[in-house]
Formats: sequence, C-alpha cells, structure tokens
Amino acid sequence: MRRCLALFAIPLAACATDTPERLGAVVRDSGGVRIVENTSPQWLEGQQWRLTEEPIVDIGGGDTAEEQLYRVQGAARLSDGRIVVADGGSQELRFYAPSGEHERSAGGRGGGPGEFEYVSLVAAGSGDTIWTADRRLDRVSTFGGTGEFIRSVSLEQPEPSHRRVPRWKFVRGGCHSASRSPEA
Repeated sequence: MRRCLALFAIPLAACATDTPERLGAVVRDSGGVRIVENTSPQWLEGQQWRLTEEPIVDIGGGDTAEEQLYRVQGAARLSDGRIVVADGGSQELRFYAPSGEHERSAGGRGGGPGEFEYVSLVAAGSGDTIWTADRRLDRVSTFGGTGEFIRSVSLEQPEPSHRRVPRWKFVRGGCHSASRSPEA
C-alpha cells in the first residue's frame, strides 16, 4: 500500500508547476508572517508596462491661476474622461477636459456649503457624483459631475477629550467612514 501511495504522489508533485519558486518568488516565514519576495518579473517579455515619450494629458504648470496646482490632494477621472483635481492650495475642485484644458472650478476656501477648509480627498462615484472629504470641518460633501454642490454630511465627533481622528475610504459609489483613537 505504501509503495502505491508513493508512486501516486510522484505524478501529482510533477503537476504542481506554478509554485512560487518557479514564478520567481521566494516564500518564507517570519514569526508566523508569510513573506513573499519577488526575484524576477511576473510577466512575459512584451507584456510589461511602458511609458510613452509624451504624456497623454498634462495638467498644471500653465500660466493662469486655473492652470497652477498647489498641494494636490487627489484626482479622479469621470466617465467621459474629464479629470477632477482637489487643489489643497485654493481649496477648490478643478475640472479639466480629457485633453487637459481647465473647464471650471468649484468650492473654494470657507466653511459654507460647497466650501472647504481642508479638502483632503476626492473620488468619483456612480453617475459621476464627486465625493470629497474635509478634514478640518469633519464632513463629506458631494458634487455633481459639472461641479454643482449637492450636499454635505457631517461626521459626528465625540467630546474633545475623547476626540477621534476620522479616516475615510472612498469606494466606487460611496464613502465609508471609520475612526481610530490618536493613541492607536
């Protein structure tokens, strides 16, 4: 019976061709944590990414105020190829055509509806709804695909002595909020 099992195991071992070592990866354990170190590319020749000589789109760096960006906090591409950039310097959402020309700006510095004290994130949701987060005002705001303000939602904070630091994770179609203690 043992000889039969050994003979059966040899062909099975030969079928295992996609082991990490054969794919150019070294797998090791460090205190119960699995570490995978890639030692060679995981793609075939001709499948690697390449940069073009010229950029596909060039945003920022122009001569006008709308073409200058300062402290970019994020960017998102809308379904029609337009690009929205959260400019932390002007506290605006800047809308650019797919070719890179500035179309319009929305928001601005302030605490009112559709304004920001510290725009910190931007993401495109379903129907080109734009989700933004303001770290100082502890709120998430939504804008339409052409920059019109829709609404803001405040993220309630506990008492100042127990203040928690909000963390936002944008996902397609919405925003999820989580908090953690500064001590954590």
